[in-house]
This record gives sequence, C-alpha cells and structure tokens, in this order.
Amino acid sequence: MNLKELEYIVKIADEHSLTRAAERLGITSSALNQQLLRLERELGLPLFFRARSGWQPTLAGEVYLDTAREMLQMKQIAYHRLQDIADPDRGSLSVGLDPERGGALLAAVGPAFRRESPQITLRIQELDTRSQQQAIAQGTLDLGFVTLDPSQRTDDHYLPIRQEELLLALPAGHPACAFARPEEGRFPILDLSLLRRAVFALPQPGSCLREYVDRLFQQAGYTPQILLESAGAASALALTAAGLCVSLVPGDLCSPQPEGIQLFCMPGHPQWALEAVTRKDAYLSKAARRFLQMVKEHFA
Repeated sequence: MNLKELEYIVKIADEHSLTRAAERLGITSSALNQQLLRLERELGLPLFFRARSGWQPTLAGEVYLDTAREMLQMKQIAYHRLQDIADPDRGSLSVGLDPERGGALLAAVGPAFRRESPQITLRIQELDTRSQQQAIAQGTLDLGFVTLDPSQRTDDHYLPIRQEELLLALPAGHPACAFARPEEGRFPILDLSLLRRAVFALPQPGSCLREYVDRLFQQAGYTPQILLESAGAASALALTAAGLCVSLVPGDLCSPQPEGIQLFCMPGHPQWALEAVTRKDAYLSKAARRFLQMVKEHFA
C-alpha cells in the first residue's frame, strides 16, 4: 500500500463513482480505473460492486477501506504535528459550519482569526450535522460545529459549547396563545399537546432537528399535520408570520423575535446542543485550537 493508492480508493468510496472520484483527484477516469484494476489483480479480490446507481465496497473493500482511512488519518496527524513544530503560524485549517449559523459565526470570529493567523489557509464548508460527521470520520474536515441532541453523537470527540432551547412559534393572535401560562424567563409556556389541530412547518425528514422534533410530538401523543418540510427556519418563520402554520424552531434563529410571531417555551424546556466535533484521537493544530477558542469566547 502507498498513500496515493489509499487516497484513490478512499475517494472512489466517498464519491460512490469512479468518474466523480477522478474529477476530485484531478486525474482521468481511465488512469484511476487502471490503478484500481491493478490493485484488485494484486489482491485477487474485487474492492467494489460496480453499479449505475453507485459503486459500493465489497467485503474485501470494506476491510481495505478501514485500514486505508486509519493510515490516512495517521498521515494527517503526523503532518499537523510536524507543521506545528516547523511553523505553527502556517498551514491550513478545514472547518465545517451549519448552513443556518455558519455565515453569522464566521462573520463574528473570522476577522479576528485572520488578524491573528494571516498565514493559515482557512477552508470553510457549510454542511448539515450528518454531513459534517461523515466528513470528520473521513478526515476531510479538521473541525466541525454541529447542532444535535447528545443521542445523535457518533464515536468521535465532542466538546459542548452551548445549549439552545427549541421554541414554539405561533402567528400573533393565534387562538392557542390564550392557553399559555406565564413563567419567569424569556417567554410564557405553551404545551405542544394543545396544538393537535394546528398545521405545522417542520424541519426536513432525516435531519437531526427533525428526529428531535418527532420525539416531542410522540411525547405529546399525536402526529402533526404538515404544511412545509424545510431545510431552514427562515421559510418556516415566514409562513408562521403569514398566519399559515405553526413551527418549532431553535431559539437562536428567532432572535430578534420576528414581527407577527409570538414565541413560547414548552414544558420541560427541550434543548439541543451546539458542539464542536473532531475525529476521535485526532491531533488539533494550534490554528484549530485557536479557532475553537474564539468560537467558545463568542458564545460565552
């Protein structure tokens, strides 16, 4: 095994396509195919099932990929350590940010990071939580910032940064607002079980937030009527303000409180977490540690 060969096979697995993998690697499809065929002849085993719907690793491929990813991770760790010894103020840092929060977070910490680390090449990717978790596991991200419930963590390393409450957003003057009870805090309390007849805008199926919200409806004892399933809170809040639906949204995305909307806490104050994630046993460079510290200071 050589490192270039490992990178080629891992890229095919990540892209589920030899053609896309070749494009990402900057080589021709025929050259990559020759590398793969040579390796398979050497091993005496096929590494991938070839299908139009996508290339999937065989059992032998899975074994090869497990070892390949570990070796590439060791290479990355070694290079980060050597870079910190040679010149900790140079190098690169790849960071994953949530699409809804990434722009605001980068605007808050990016200028200061650039002033302190002008020789660090910062690479930002806006990815949802599960895509970040996958990129961390594959070693294509050094550091991710994700929002999730603790039950949705992978085996990687997580550092809690802050808790965020989920809120009910109702059109101003909605009849259910009359059933809210006052409480010391930002907003009055409204029980989700009182909204059985409401129509909702909810997060997209399969997202971490949707999984969490679905559990809240299970606890409330009903399946909601759905008007919209959206990748972002902005659309849900716009429809709520227009009086078309009710929505459940993370509290930080409701600040300042949108016009035409009344916000409520729910009993038990359900929360999820903003957390930093790195690959288990990964080495964080000086630049990565500094970026992480700036994010923590921003939210503190």
